[in-house]
Amino acid sequence: MQKIRILADTSSDLSFEDAKKLGIELFSIPVFIDGKQYRDGVDFTKAEFYEMLEKAQNIPTTSHIPLAETGEAYLKAYNDGCEAVIHVCNNSANSGMFNAANLAKKFFFEEHPEAEGKFRIEPVDSHTFSLAYALPAIEGAKVRDAGGSVDDILERMDFIINSTEIYLSVHDLKYAKNSGRVSAASAFMGTMLGIKPIMSMIHGVSASVDKVRGDKAVVPRLVRAVKENINMDEPYFYIVDGYDMPEAKLLEKALQKELGIKSMGMYKLGAAVTINIGPKTVGVFIVGKDRRAQ
Repeated sequence: MQKIRILADTSSDLSFEDAKKLGIELFSIPVFIDGKQYRDGVDFTKAEFYEMLEKAQNIPTTSHIPLAETGEAYLKAYNDGCEAVIHVCNNSANSGMFNAANLAKKFFFEEHPEAEGKFRIEPVDSHTFSLAYALPAIEGAKVRDAGGSVDDILERMDFIINSTEIYLSVHDLKYAKNSGRVSAASAFMGTMLGIKPIMSMIHGVSASVDKVRGDKAVVPRLVRAVKENINMDEPYFYIVDGYDMPEAKLLEKALQKELGIKSMGMYKLGAAVTINIGPKTVGVFIVGKDRRAQ
């Protein structure tokens, strides 16, 4: 069996504890709040970050993992006798992580030419964020642990990346306005009228699915989106929220009843997502149709 290391980072919204159980190594992404740098998942919990976000004078930002830190992780894997590193990265359309991983790979082989042909480094663009970015790493770890090869893992990851769909309801339009995802006028009118946008993100492209009025309309609309798009050959779903949203539990129960399958769990959205849409969010992650055939 090949010794294969799978890397990701905390913008996947995996905890270090969960990642360790899965055999995935996590980097901690840098987060900048009002001029001070923090390490995601190390210097604050997700709940603590929500409070920091509420109090921030300026919009917090994130950055990619420093090249030196990435290179050190690659070298450690090589020195530990690994045959390959598969480094799953955040959406390249909104993050420099994937490009930085490729640059770290280039520098590694320039500094260690003896590793050529003996050691593989495979940066993978997840084309998404949050738990949907974790799913390729999770599924890849399952294939690895079942004895799969590097290419087997990459094939499974490619399917998951091209099939994962996210549906979210945003309950506080302030953050979407600040990040430019909705206009100031739309945010104002939406807040006044109690409008909750239902958004999707599929293969790196975010879109407005619908707008519902009032909290009670959120769960039925998210359930409908899942029922219309879930691939029942891959029948599972994950629930996410920021603050403890009552809709999250209601959504989990409704989907379990409608689909006849159990939830894979409830997770908390981290800094990379809540900076842009806020912690008053509830969503669901599913496997939909395989867009590679399109």
